[in-house]
Amino acid sequence: MSAFKRQIIIFILLCFISIAYSQANESRIALVIGNSDYTRAPLKNPINDARDISAKLRDLGFDVVERNNIKIKQIGSTLSEFRGKLSPGSVALVFYAGHGIQIDGENYLPAVDADISAEEDVQNQSISVKQIMTVLDISKTRLNLVFLDACRNNPYSRGFRSAEGGLAKVTAPSGTLISYATRPGSVAADGDGRNGLYTSKLLKQLGSSQQIELSLKAVVSEVKAASKGKQEPWMEGSIEGEFCFAGCGLNSVPVREEAVSPALDPATIELSFWDSIKDSNNPKDFRAYLEQYPKGKFASIARNRLEPSAPAAVSPEHPVADTNPASIELSFWDSVKNSDNPEDFRAYLNKYPKGQFKAIAHNRLKQLAPVAVRPELTPTPAEQSVKIAPSAPSAPSVGSTGPGGSVVVFADSSGLHGLEAKAADEANKLDWSAAIAAVGAYGMGWRLPTMNELNLLYQQKTLVGGFTTDYYWSSQDDGNSVAWYVYFTNGEQNFNFKNIPFRVRAVRSF
Repeated sequence: MSAFKRQIIIFILLCFISIAYSQANESRIALVIGNSDYTRAPLKNPINDARDISAKLRDLGFDVVERNNIKIKQIGSTLSEFRGKLSPGSVALVFYAGHGIQIDGENYLPAVDADISAEEDVQNQSISVKQIMTVLDISKTRLNLVFLDACRNNPYSRGFRSAEGGLAKVTAPSGTLISYATRPGSVAADGDGRNGLYTSKLLKQLGSSQQIELSLKAVVSEVKAASKGKQEPWMEGSIEGEFCFAGCGLNSVPVREEAVSPALDPATIELSFWDSIKDSNNPKDFRAYLEQYPKGKFASIARNRLEPSAPAAVSPEHPVADTNPASIELSFWDSVKNSDNPEDFRAYLNKYPKGQFKAIAHNRLKQLAPVAVRPELTPTPAEQSVKIAPSAPSAPSVGSTGPGGSVVVFADSSGLHGLEAKAADEANKLDWSAAIAAVGAYGMGWRLPTMNELNLLYQQKTLVGGFTTDYYWSSQDDGNSVAWYVYFTNGEQNFNFKNIPFRVRAVRSF
């Protein structure tokens, strides 16, 4: 063999190795949901489908958010967890097996405890496929793969005005491939074996080293053949570049990232150290971090934990290798996102002025400002001469009736300024924009509470009265598609999409 041919072969092998190594080390995040135990029309296979898909994806290096028999109250936190793991440039995969509903061209995946008697019930008790697409779009992922084994017959159709079968086509962000178990508008069987027909064929292709488009075409051919043409999977969308589940151009599954990575660099060790203490209540943990990393990436937060009232001291970054900037930023944000200390958010913005969460950080700073009070006016000479009669009514105190006729939740030492809350929720759950409009319609300064104020309402819920154990909107949003809420069962603080209906309680400053 000539030297030239040997060089060509070596070059080709190096290309294959480079591609395989790159794909083995890319960020792969999956959301996998299987719903079987429906109150109405339970299904046999989706739980098995989800478990088998999750196990296979983990073997292929995916970080999997797995939910089986998801309930209504888990929808928001599940989507938030999935979104939190995604970073720009990563590969995102969504797999769903269970019932699917189409209403007016929109697709919904109902929770197992959904009690749906009319079309109006669906949005409040289901995951909207549009919600999932929004998560993928705002996360700026490189490539999105969506698998919907959700085209089974609609068990709620009797209560619907228009009972269309199957799922509708989806408007997806760029770089997305969507694979349906059957054609849009058609339905698919649950299957007689351990897995549904579509999922059984998909599982075979997950270990393939073919391009993803070829793998999905193989799924189509095998499902059509097995069903004798009664079921035909459908694919839509497009991607740029290459993607193969098991590494393009190779015949075996690539080694997991942990096996091919070089020795841990200092940044990885520091990140692991911080992750192990970030939720600690022991100040010794943060002193230990600062002793080891006096100029570390999380030094400003550590100082805030030790001195919560002191301004954050911004130090230059520790000069260590940057293992993954997106992961470090996400870990930093996870450490401060539920904080009530404004210095934590200033520290984030100082370190990441153009970060992924900058809009939320700015909003949190605004919301953590003290409750708005009326400015003091300089009295006129005539007003200064007026003496207040001893019989004047006393200023409102916490628990009393405020100037707006509602319960006082907070009052300053003078009792002249504070916060009052309506004694009852709005009659209906509302999406965020409708909630803003509804409380604003009262006039007199009524509005949605800030996150600080909503937390105060949660703490004072017995005093105020009338609250349910449900989700309540705050006025805080990210300037885009999500807003923050408090869950009045356990005080959880998180964000969700603005089009989700939540409970609403109006407040006003006086």
